[in-house]
Amino acid sequence: MNDSASESTDARGFGNLQMTTSKAIADDQLFLLIDGHAIVFRAWFAMRDHLITSAGQNTTGASGFMTMLLKTIREQNPTHIAVTFDTKAPTFRKDMFPAYKAQRQEVDPALHEQIPIVKEILEPMGIPVYEYDGFEADDLIGTLSKQATEQGIKTLILTGDADQLQLVDEKTSLLMYTGFGEMRTYDPAGVAERYDGLGPEYVAEIKALEGDSSDNIPGVPGVGKKSARTVLAKLGHFPSLFNNLSEVERIEGLRGAKRAMNLLEEHRDTAAEALVLTTIVRDVPIDFDAEQSKFGQFDREKVIKILMDYELRLVANRLPQSELGHLKQTNSDNKDVAKTSATHVSGQMDMMGDLS
Repeated sequence: MNDSASESTDARGFGNLQMTTSKAIADDQLFLLIDGHAIVFRAWFAMRDHLITSAGQNTTGASGFMTMLLKTIREQNPTHIAVTFDTKAPTFRKDMFPAYKAQRQEVDPALHEQIPIVKEILEPMGIPVYEYDGFEADDLIGTLSKQATEQGIKTLILTGDADQLQLVDEKTSLLMYTGFGEMRTYDPAGVAERYDGLGPEYVAEIKALEGDSSDNIPGVPGVGKKSARTVLAKLGHFPSLFNNLSEVERIEGLRGAKRAMNLLEEHRDTAAEALVLTTIVRDVPIDFDAEQSKFGQFDREKVIKILMDYELRLVANRLPQSELGHLKQTNSDNKDVAKTSATHVSGQMDMMGDLS
């Protein structure tokens, strides 16, 4: 789209809009950045009954991912989209701390099979996929959101991972999928509300002190959630906190203040190591390509064919039109794509809530 005046129909139903400057266009840009693994995994475990094709292929996670993607496209109208995935290669966190995530159980191989299916669908949709050995999807999201901000584009992160709340700022919000159809959008104020007044800039330190059993991060033994947040609120970030540990004993209202002070002193190295694990990297050597990430024109027929090959009829019926410059919803236009069997679909999406 160039800088000259143009008239278009807004996909959100606001009628014809006059666009006269590049700045006005930039203000309306939204980059939807998706944590692929997190959404696939959440969808997989949220479904009451799994979806199995006539050929025996499990498509539960792929179906849930696509349902969430199309729902978010309809509701948020992003101008740009990208998806990140983890790779099988060990990350720098695992190299540094071998116990990192070591407690996790092996998952059903059919769950891992969902990722290639999702990628196969995303390719003709023109949605780029980012992966990078040695880093987690969180790090790619942190890097891409930072680069998008530098290009003047707002970012909406779609994830089920609270670690990424540290990325929220005035230009980056986060849509948290908690399963069972529950969603919440976080801005800086929402993050502060969640963490007792501490904003996004404290999330990594909160987790480093409290620990995280899901990632096998021990934190500081004996320092619980309330104590961790209180000392951070009173003494600030780690450099200030650990340079002023003697002040912990004098924090009014902190139960066991002297014990907390001694524990922080004893485990300061543990806390420092944990902070490296909990801090999302924002300089992974990847590049956000705004042009490549633009969404709106895609090979719709090919996407539908892939969806039908996997018998994802409900998803195919929700696929938007591929248009020049904007998307038009096609719930009625798609009725001839497939006749969805009520007995096949009934109850399948209940655990993901109303995603229509």
